[in-house]
Amino acid sequence: MLLAKLAEIKNARLLGPQAAEALDPFIGKPFSLSLTFVSASRTFGHRFDDAYDDGQTLICKLGDEELEASVLLVPEESALVDSLDPDEAFEARLTVLDFDAL
Repeated sequence: MLLAKLAEIKNARLLGPQAAEALDPFIGKPFSLSLTFVSASRTFGHRFDDAYDDGQTLICKLGDEELEASVLLVPEESALVDSLDPDEAFEARLTVLDFDAL
């Protein structure tokens, strides 16, 4: 359901409040997702929770859709990043924090 809603938001080109409203039922809920690793960078000063500071931000493709997501990892999970190769698929249980049209 989450991937279908994200695809709907993308295809309808919803922005700002409309996209946030469409995704609101999923915020704060955990989902098991198939991801494909694209890239990673260090996370600095994120607005969601200080626990993510000095962690990693992964850019991943979601499922079979042409969708990308930023996945925030706490510093203790940084070993996952070191184990991933570009285009490597993996499963993760993630909690939806927000929607960003970028």
